[in-house]
Amino acid sequence: MQAINLEQAIRFFDPRKPLTGQELDYWFIERQDTPRHRLGVYLRSQLNPVKVLLIGPRGSGKTSELNKLAETLVGSFHTIGFSVLDITGRTNLDYVDLMLSLLTQVTRRAIEEKLLPRPLAKPLREGLEDLRDWWRQLVAGLEFQTPQQEASIHIQLPLLIAQVEAGIKQSALTRQALNERLDLRMPEVIQRLDWVAEQVERRGQRRLLLVVEGLDKIDLEAAQRIFRDRAATITAPRITTIFTFPNSLRFSDDFDTIRRNFDKSEVFPNFVLRRYDDQPDLHGPPALRRLVLARLAENLVDVVALDAIVQASGGQLTSLVSLAQTAALVALTRHALVERIELADVAEAESDLRKNLVGPLSRQDYDTLRARHADRRLTNEPQERRLLYNSTLLEYSNGQSWCDVHPALWPLL
Repeated sequence: MQAINLEQAIRFFDPRKPLTGQELDYWFIERQDTPRHRLGVYLRSQLNPVKVLLIGPRGSGKTSELNKLAETLVGSFHTIGFSVLDITGRTNLDYVDLMLSLLTQVTRRAIEEKLLPRPLAKPLREGLEDLRDWWRQLVAGLEFQTPQQEASIHIQLPLLIAQVEAGIKQSALTRQALNERLDLRMPEVIQRLDWVAEQVERRGQRRLLLVVEGLDKIDLEAAQRIFRDRAATITAPRITTIFTFPNSLRFSDDFDTIRRNFDKSEVFPNFVLRRYDDQPDLHGPPALRRLVLARLAENLVDVVALDAIVQASGGQLTSLVSLAQTAALVALTRHALVERIELADVAEAESDLRKNLVGPLSRQDYDTLRARHADRRLTNEPQERRLLYNSTLLEYSNGQSWCDVHPALWPLL
């Protein structure tokens, strides 16, 4: 699980891929300020379903931490995790999109992962058949093929749901028509969702935990509508649920109102490379170096180049992984027989990252970034929330919350 050449390194450093399975075992690095342990204790202690907001910057490694949390909770919970972006294919979501995703994922995963007992007792079979008929009535006239009646309910229902997920992802008209119907029948959606969850939890000693990701990456206005205006609906199902939440909305005037609708909120920060007083942090840089060397043999990267990768990332994991991958690619492009990443390769990788970060910036944004680089103070100004959202401004927390410009942009200030 450790790259022994730079071609392997390019594959092992994939910024789009969170850690799962063996990769989680071999590559996961503990961070000092993770709320994961506290959250695990909290979830185990609750007798009734709770709703939790996990707040953190984009690219900070929340998905890998949530996968690790699910691993530690396996004795108490069965976890169903998914990203709403994977289900809907859209960043401009409505609350109906979210509720539909909850129902489809819980139902399909409960059947496919054999969380429901087999053979089916008569009441459970009849309940699933009733749910199938409800779906058929809901999508009637919307160009969905009905699975053959001869197939078992374990086949019919997942096939029908898979068609619904494909339809809303591929066709805006199908999504709009289905959402209009669901909006009028939202109490039924919640009722059906609760019924499936109840059947799962009846089977064994483990409760059901939903981990709903991607909500930290949707459009800010859409996130505000969902969490502020529809909090009562999205928290209505009787299932313990963790929602990822846009870090930038934590600095909005609505956050206090939003937070009151949830049982708990936890903040998941970026790694800190240096403290607010500009002194080096003792934990962040060594942890990030260990993260790189967990995937890459030490002889494949120059010591100075490794430190440059860490510093240029700003403590953001997505940037770190992307820089390592690009630097390996640059090194191999420079010479097919090259044996390690050098400082010049990291400099070119940082230049590529800078080009991506610059894209959404306006002239006014540069003024804001200069000001925040000078004082490192976080405020709730709308333009700063947008810069936090697009990761040109990074938030840190070590004793107090503060911010700084992504290091890749420092040469432009």
